[in-house]
Amino acid sequence: MTEMEVFVLKDQGGNYVSHNSISYDQESKQVIYSYSPQLTNGYYTCSAFDYAQTCLDRLNQSQKRFKLNKEFHIEKIATVATYTKEDSLGLCSKFPIRHECIDFNDNERWIWILKDSKGNFANANSVCKWNKNTWLYVTFKTFGKECRGYVDQYAVDRALTKLYSRIKEMGIKETFRIEYVKLSDVIKQNKAFEGENMVVVEKKLVA
Repeated sequence: MTEMEVFVLKDQGGNYVSHNSISYDQESKQVIYSYSPQLTNGYYTCSAFDYAQTCLDRLNQSQKRFKLNKEFHIEKIATVATYTKEDSLGLCSKFPIRHECIDFNDNERWIWILKDSKGNFANANSVCKWNKNTWLYVTFKTFGKECRGYVDQYAVDRALTKLYSRIKEMGIKETFRIEYVKLSDVIKQNKAFEGENMVVVEKKLVA
């Protein structure tokens, strides 16, 4: 099978990780750190370095939040195009995925948010049709009650995918990044902000 060069994320022990290897369970108040000694499903490869860097940035944001004393980096490797698969019963016993659970509760609430290239807050519904002839792209300079935050990375990933799809349909160029922020901090910034918070970009459809 043909080998190809790809980018992967690893921790300081050489284990494979992904951008969501650090997660937090609100009910148990535990941080779950997931990793794999081998490349397998869920610890995917990135064909482009820029995307690998985006994943690394997100992982480092979680690391900064939960202070797990982990270090992460990007490596370029040669690999075949298939990974370890589930067995015929769909069991995951063959997956070399390991988990560390750490108690954590500082009574702070953090959320995942989307920002565009100008640093404005966006969400999955930032792009909409005002009427049959007009598109609107609506963002906010600070995080107010009109904005949307996401509790987990899976939700913000879905929002980001939808946002990119809608921005492409609208026909304007924009890039987005995901950040992990303390809710009280962004609310405080919003309360101190003066001026017009909403930013609206309008685009007429060509007849």
